[in-house]
Amino acid sequence: MSGLSHGALDPELRDDEPFDDGAFDPVVAGSPGILSSSTVHDRTQFEANFDFDVLPPGPGIHKRYEIDTWFFVPRTMGIHEGTYGRDQFFADLTNYLRLRTPEDVSFERLDPEHWHLPALDRYLAAHLDTQARQRMVGLVQQEIRLFGCLMNTQFKRLLRETASSEALAMIGRLKSVLDRYRAAYVQRVLTEPLLVDREVRRALRLVDEYLSYRFEAVAIRCLRPMAREGGALATAFRAWLDDEIRHRAEADLVRLDDDATAPEQAERLNYRLGLLKKYVAEVLFLRVASVKRERLYRNVIAAIGAGLAAAWATMADMQRLAMMNDPDLGYRLVVVLAIGVGAYIFKDRIKELSREWFNERLKKYLPDFDLRLTFPLFDVDGTMREIALGSAREFMRFLTREALSPDVLFMRDLGNRPDLDPERHETIIHYSKRLNFEGLLGDHPLHQVRYIRDVMRLDVSEFLPKLSDPRKTLGYYHPERGLQTLKAPRVYHVNVVFRYAVSHLVGSRRIHREVSYERVRIVMDKEGILRIEAVVPRGQLGYLEGGVTP
Repeated sequence: MSGLSHGALDPELRDDEPFDDGAFDPVVAGSPGILSSSTVHDRTQFEANFDFDVLPPGPGIHKRYEIDTWFFVPRTMGIHEGTYGRDQFFADLTNYLRLRTPEDVSFERLDPEHWHLPALDRYLAAHLDTQARQRMVGLVQQEIRLFGCLMNTQFKRLLRETASSEALAMIGRLKSVLDRYRAAYVQRVLTEPLLVDREVRRALRLVDEYLSYRFEAVAIRCLRPMAREGGALATAFRAWLDDEIRHRAEADLVRLDDDATAPEQAERLNYRLGLLKKYVAEVLFLRVASVKRERLYRNVIAAIGAGLAAAWATMADMQRLAMMNDPDLGYRLVVVLAIGVGAYIFKDRIKELSREWFNERLKKYLPDFDLRLTFPLFDVDGTMREIALGSAREFMRFLTREALSPDVLFMRDLGNRPDLDPERHETIIHYSKRLNFEGLLGDHPLHQVRYIRDVMRLDVSEFLPKLSDPRKTLGYYHPERGLQTLKAPRVYHVNVVFRYAVSHLVGSRRIHREVSYERVRIVMDKEGILRIEAVVPRGQLGYLEGGVTP
């Protein structure tokens, strides 16, 4: 299987849980073409997010993206090619692609009284026509869940903004849209004798529940600074929160209103939030069809090596037979035997050396996985079709310092003091991905999508077992207090160098290529990741290449 997994939770949706204190702050950066951020997903997972700007830069121009990542792992962690192969790396790598919901500014001018879901309206109008209704089930589900994603994006915008008058007005507008959604669709489906398919009913209720929790998180964030002062705004927010509590009570949803059962309810709510977030966000996931190529390439290279070895053995046999047929064999017998023994010895060595030679030189051009990216999109009549969005290629390999290009080596050593710092003994893992989104050009149905997000998470659990205890007792002398001891943290550094490249192309001709760099440091101990530090921030180093014809 590929390193791609579609079951993971969208990191954009993690910042709003009522019990999340935001312990891990992301290192965010960007440049034209690719936005990036690095953070700690949890104590054992390093996460990097990449947002690709797929908006065509001009008529007939498309982009190709390259992201190269080098992990510099201390050898004390016991990670090297003999203990941590490609299969293990891809097993520890969670990687998925999804559309990034646009921050629709039209919500700021939206009239809640005239807001509606057109596909859902047509579905409800056709409730007696079973065939017409059932043809629209997939389209209606997609529309409802996309509405949930769009509302969630607006809530996240408000969580990032200060409590200005415009932001407060926006909260009221979103609350009105949510109320209309409930009155026009949820309550109507639950109370009127309509023929509604189970999938549509479930989508309506789950999105309603999810948005209730999301609205509560935003309202609480805005209410906190004004809670002591009171006033009309604080009263309005309390009324909105009371309304959500009543709504959840009527719908028999999870509530935190009983101190005696708060821990159990909190556990249940956290679990429920995870299910709801996954359900709503999955509508944005790209479908990725992958074929693992590494075994095929290995077999082809092995066949080439075997062919060369067989050619050598055949030529040696021909020479040996020719000498044996010589009537004046005599002293040449020793030479004949030497040729036979030499052919046997060198045949296996030729096979191994040729395989290594081809593998090292061709690996950068032979990816471990070829990926085909599509998105399931429903037409207005409910017909689902797979929209081709592009392709991707990915590979992983181990490198030595001598094999690193000068720019990567410069990034790794930047800030080190060669005269004072000891030499680093590190295992270098290179992971590379190439993406092409040609399918979004022209009159593509998804032409309004601005960004596609790629989320990469690396589980570092395999890096931890050989590490020492996270605390070490140190003794020191204090001029006034004498001999002292303390428990000092024992940490390890995994440096990560990113190289981002965006090529602008017309057909196969490259107009130009933008390259930028970034370096972060993963600080960890035996119990997992502690923090991410920005060593060389994105945007400080980069260059622009002119056009070439590949």
